[in-house]
Amino acid sequence: MKKEEKGKRSAKKILISIGSIFILVLAAISFVFIPAMAQSGGEELPPFGYYHGKPIKYSQGSYFAAMVNYYYESLGNVENVNIEDEYKIFNNAFNDTVMNMAYTRAVDKSGYLVPDSAIERDLKSYFMEDGVFSQKAFNSVSENQKLDMWNAIEEALFASRYTDDVFGSQTDIMGDYSMYGLKSSSKETDFIKEMGQNQRAFDYVSFDTSKYPQEQAIAWAEKNPEVFTKYNLDVITVAEESTAKNLLRQIQAGEILFEDAIPEYSMNYYSESDGALTSSYNYQVKNIVKDEESLNAITNLAVNSVSDVIETINGYSIFKAKAEPTVANFADEDTITVVTEYMINYESGVVEAYFMDLASDFANNASLSSFELASANAGLEIKNIELSPLNYGNNPILPTLNLAGNYLPNLQNNESFFKEAYSLQLGQISKPIPLSGMVCVFKLAKEEIVDVNTIMYMYYTNYFDKLSIANAVISSDKVENNVLQVFLENTN
Repeated sequence: MKKEEKGKRSAKKILISIGSIFILVLAAISFVFIPAMAQSGGEELPPFGYYHGKPIKYSQGSYFAAMVNYYYESLGNVENVNIEDEYKIFNNAFNDTVMNMAYTRAVDKSGYLVPDSAIERDLKSYFMEDGVFSQKAFNSVSENQKLDMWNAIEEALFASRYTDDVFGSQTDIMGDYSMYGLKSSSKETDFIKEMGQNQRAFDYVSFDTSKYPQEQAIAWAEKNPEVFTKYNLDVITVAEESTAKNLLRQIQAGEILFEDAIPEYSMNYYSESDGALTSSYNYQVKNIVKDEESLNAITNLAVNSVSDVIETINGYSIFKAKAEPTVANFADEDTITVVTEYMINYESGVVEAYFMDLASDFANNASLSSFELASANAGLEIKNIELSPLNYGNNPILPTLNLAGNYLPNLQNNESFFKEAYSLQLGQISKPIPLSGMVCVFKLAKEEIVDVNTIMYMYYTNYFDKLSIANAVISSDKVENNVLQVFLENTN
């Protein structure tokens, strides 16, 4: 078959590229799902964005529409796609379309033309029976369908010229290597393999910072009692400063009672419907104002007096003191609970320091006796990290931290852990290492040279290269992504 109308783009079918894998979507045999957003009102949707000033539209036969269709079909039951998934589909399709436009633009500049022989070779691959080209199958397809396929294949091969040349071909293979693209030296692979061979296993104990002792919390509170003073206040909050000032003038002039203004004006950001301030401890009041001066203006109010207009985190507020503040009773169970929760949420540094001291004492005792004996005496459970290399950030080209199902939050990104734990000698015990919500002490339990499988290394290096280019293109000022705006304006 000779190609007609060279350069024409497919109007009904398209060969779409995900990574470097091509998927031929034929209208004659493929169900095309039309999202609810694209059906609304029968009106054409506005562009979902632009790349180098060129609009990206959801239209019949467009690359963007083909990608949207692909992502819908990949979810299986398209009828049950929720709105969050639908947004992700359109956004992913938009990003794929931008990348395809970027690749095509780069190839355009080179003056490259796809050889007819390459298009014919790919076209024939869709008419194979038992590994042999079938003329009968080929003849059964209309000339228009063949032309659509030809144009779609040409478009895909044109864009893939860039990805093949830069990243290597996934279809043209010579020995163990893909043709074209950057190559990695075998010495580089050996180096990566060596990085992952020296692996270590650890025993550890953890101190849970949420179990901060009440007596410690109360001891701190007794030195800082003002933090837990409770204020008996009503509050009116409105959106605009001018409204608040006008209301205050009316209250001061006796034109309206403070209590009557509450149901009429207040947005109740900080109160119940009756105006009573709900979060009324000193530290809670501090959280809703912008500065110390505003806090003092509220907490120093005399009984039955009204504050000036005070800017709060949400809106503008007027406060009224109903009664004298209540001084904290640290023998009261409810107050003890409030103080303990406050310490964990607001004084994490004090709490962590307490457990760092406990963990330091434990580490000293373990060094003098044994890790096992010190753990038993302290009532702590010994847990394990299985053999793992030093792999900060859990880079996938190396074996990752094997936590053996234990919870050690964000340990893979904890620089202190890697510096301390991977510097230990066999049997040596670490200094305390703080993590989110806990403090841990580690012991180097085992060290081995482990043979590392690098079969996926070439895949990951290729993936990282592609990801770097994608990040550069998608974040460039040449891309205008309006997907969210169009999505919100055209969904019910």
